[in-house]
Amino acid sequence: MVKISNKILIMKELSQIKDYASKNSVPIMFDEGIEFIIDYIKKNDVSFILEIGTAIGYSAIKFAQINPNIRVFTIEYDIERYHEAVKNIVNFKCIQATIGCEKFNAELVVQYKIF
Repeated sequence: MVKISNKILIMKELSQIKDYASKNSVPIMFDEGIEFIIDYIKKNDVSFILEIGTAIGYSAIKFAQINPNIRVFTIEYDIERYHEAVKNIVNFKCIQATIGCEKFNAELVVQYKIF
């Protein structure tokens, strides 16, 4: 019963991220694309994912949830999207991810790790 209610909560939170993306014109992957990649990850036992373009963290969260051994390294150019992604990823404490943001002319890369 706990696993079912937890899964419903996760689905609700992911739905809220998708709604935010839609309302704020943030590009995230289409469901078909995410499902294709998830299937590939499962079939090929992928354990490390590099994502260029975090946006607000939706796909990084989906990928990291597949398997507790998967590590996602994701990079976002836009500082506002980076902060939104950090907020979203933090809500999913069970995933392992590193998120970086590099401004156009900045040398600094900020990382956030969840374990």
